[in-house]
Amino acid sequence: MSKAPRTDKPLPLRLKLYVGVVVTLGAAAIAMSIAQLTTTPFVREWVLFTVLGVLAGTYAVKVPGISARISVSDTFFLASGMLFGPAPAMLAMAIDSSIMSWRRSYSRVKLLFNACGPALSMYLATHAFFGLTGGLPLASQPASISSLVLPLAAMTTIWFVLNSGLTSAALALESGAPLIDVWKRFLVFSVNYVAAASAAFCVVIVLNYADLTTAAAVLPVVFIFHITIRSWVGRFEDAQQHIAKVDRLYLSTVETLATAIEAKDGVTHDHIRRVQHASVALAGAVGVRDELMIKAIEAAALLHDTGKLAVPEHILNKPGKLTASEFDQMKRHVDVGADILSAIDFPYPVVPIVRCHHESWDGSGYPRGIRGDEIPIGARILSVVDCYDALTSDRPYRRALDRDAAVAVLLERRGTMYDPLIVDAFIRILPEIAETALPPQRHEAALAQISQSASVPQPTPSAAPISLPAMADSTGLTTCVVYLLSPDGRTLTVGHASGPLAAAVAGMSIEVGQKLSGWVAAHRRTIVNSDAQLDLCDVVSDISPHACLSTALCDGDTLTGVLTVYRESAKPFTPADAQSFEMLAPHLAKLFSSQRQSRASTRVDTAIRELRVVGGRAARH
Repeated sequence: MSKAPRTDKPLPLRLKLYVGVVVTLGAAAIAMSIAQLTTTPFVREWVLFTVLGVLAGTYAVKVPGISARISVSDTFFLASGMLFGPAPAMLAMAIDSSIMSWRRSYSRVKLLFNACGPALSMYLATHAFFGLTGGLPLASQPASISSLVLPLAAMTTIWFVLNSGLTSAALALESGAPLIDVWKRFLVFSVNYVAAASAAFCVVIVLNYADLTTAAAVLPVVFIFHITIRSWVGRFEDAQQHIAKVDRLYLSTVETLATAIEAKDGVTHDHIRRVQHASVALAGAVGVRDELMIKAIEAAALLHDTGKLAVPEHILNKPGKLTASEFDQMKRHVDVGADILSAIDFPYPVVPIVRCHHESWDGSGYPRGIRGDEIPIGARILSVVDCYDALTSDRPYRRALDRDAAVAVLLERRGTMYDPLIVDAFIRILPEIAETALPPQRHEAALAQISQSASVPQPTPSAAPISLPAMADSTGLTTCVVYLLSPDGRTLTVGHASGPLAAAVAGMSIEVGQKLSGWVAAHRRTIVNSDAQLDLCDVVSDISPHACLSTALCDGDTLTGVLTVYRESAKPFTPADAQSFEMLAPHLAKLFSSQRQSRASTRVDTAIRELRVVGGRAARH
């Protein structure tokens, strides 16, 4: 017997109206039934059936995956309805449902719905039974067995359709899902209804030819029926748990693969988790109910950039606009990723989503140039969410946009790059997504290990003199900052700063993996000519354009910190500059790892003064 689910969320207005109608009709039917009980004969018998049904209901079995329970109590209620009339059966059903809801601490509204809905279904079903038999309750006027088959089948069908339908309608109104999709989930209960009707028929047949005491011989059949239900539900639950376990293993394996991919791409692990979370929420908002499609979106959100394994790193993290040739190489990642994933026998359609997540609504996307509804719904959802999260995240080549600016970009692309309905739904649920955002998970150690294996090895310190780069131009408008790694390996703090912005950055901290210098620390790669605002936006609000160069300070395999130079000049750093800084980095790392910070800073100050002299001479030449 199905019951309405428990939820603490406020009920939508349409659901409140629906529940009000059902409760009103059910309460009216219950009131009429109570009045009829005063003239209903066989009081001892129908009270006994009511007690047996309520007791059986206390041993109801929970069906996995559905907010409902089944029990053998239905056998006693059906038999009571046929033997003694609608009133006793309806009252018994209302008492049983109320007790079950009370034991599960349902709210008052849901308790009333659970009491009135099933009782109303039983009331109408039993009236249909006697309408077809055209006689009195069978305890007062026995009928031939053959004449009961069709009315019993009709009563059982009406009872099942109404009972499951009333609950399905409530669930559909609450979730927004189509009624037929919700009701299909209750078809599994049809077996229980048929079995309960068969057992009730046996009870009625015995009572037609014997007394109540003799009918007790049928009770073992009822208990066997109960044991069968528990066994069936147990196997069903085991199968559900196995599927859930395999599904978790599937997704965790997918997530592990995605971790390796993102280490190359230079984004954080939290990015793909955010995209996954928001994509599933958006799928629900636009009416995607197919569980396989939702699982496909979950997996595709993690794996859509698999093909970037085939894109050179200098293109992935280039701090400027890609050339036409570089963009062609970047576009290859879509087909490469889809081809790689095609070798995996996914139980849901992941590959089509990955292959189409860069297609545009107006047909201007790549790689196929398809348009409109030809693009899988999962790909349309993923493209919007991925764009928004990328815009609102810091990258080595630009600062993050705030929410309003990112939404403005989506609206600008609405109807051209992105499905208008998807964009509108995403903007509508954006506050809800922000409120339910997943907490960040730290995977820096794993990412750093992957990143190191993919990066160019740091040069080992040499005893020979080094031709050091010009760290300041002739105007002296360069700020040099040494960020030192905290003992727990999570934070970079300014250990030395010189130049025009030294006072502003004093004491500044950056989390490893965040902003520009934090990204360099996490991945141990040099970034050249990125935007200084990535690091300095929180401490200098009106900073002029600065070229920026940042490299990791590593003493062997040990990360000590990051050396970052901000130059107030339109002149970019050259590859030779980057090479020179990388040669300097191990020596600075050795200073800070072998001496106290104060002494190391003194030696750095001396080195910086020498470098400024070198820089001035270089500028004059």
